[in-house]
Amino acid sequence: MRIFLDANVLFSASKQPGAMAQLLQECLNREHVLVVDGYVLAEAEKLTCYRR
Repeated sequence: MRIFLDANVLFSASKQPGAMAQLLQECLNREHVLVVDGYVLAEAEKLTCYRR
């Protein structure tokens, strides 16, 4: 299954190894394909820089 991730999911998973990071890891373990695009990556980068 292909799963599209938004910027908030990426940001949440990057901040600490909590439920969101575990969910993403479980998706990868089950061989799902995680999908993002350039806009989402740019937004996640902004969130990471802004919320420090």
